[in-house]
Amino acid sequence: MILAERLCLFGFDPHSGRERDAPERDALKSAIAGLMLADLLGAGCVVTDGDHLLQHDRLPLAHPLLREASERLAGPQARTPAETMHELRPLASGWWRRMHRTLAERDILEVEVPFPFLRRYRLRSRQAWQEAAAPLQHPAKSSQSLESIALTLAAQRCGWLADLVDANAARRCLVATRTAADEAGAAAWITRAFAVH
Repeated sequence: MILAERLCLFGFDPHSGRERDAPERDALKSAIAGLMLADLLGAGCVVTDGDHLLQHDRLPLAHPLLREASERLAGPQARTPAETMHELRPLASGWWRRMHRTLAERDILEVEVPFPFLRRYRLRSRQAWQEAAAPLQHPAKSSQSLESIALTLAAQRCGWLADLVDANAARRCLVATRTAADEAGAAAWITRAFAVH
């Protein structure tokens, strides 16, 4: 499951299965774009070079959304965090809708249609939700876990972090993001990308 799909699951209450209130649209777009970028960095499709991001020749990605994100960033030019987020954010709303559909096809979500043309989703797999949230509930000892840092920043941007983990786990996650911001590498680059408004 890619990181943005995990965020998709965080939009549901794990006990009732009901969808949470949607976050502000720009916050959600930034969260999705940042998570797609984190997955591309984790897969080595893009690499950081100081304050810039460069495309890196790799084998094609299997996940269609990551492939689209990689194609959007294709080209020899280096990009800053702001430029990268500017490229990915316009695709985020479409990705969000597609992730709901594909998670329903995989029986992780279920579709409800209470009225014609009105489609709602409910969480079907509580286990999938718990596995998605594990990096937040039990942050890695290394403060440089790209997965944990990206999910923390995305959940915080959407206003869901306090609903996902207890106060101690949230504190550990936020400390890890602050530590990463002061260092070099992919995790630091992600913190700068999420800081873009």
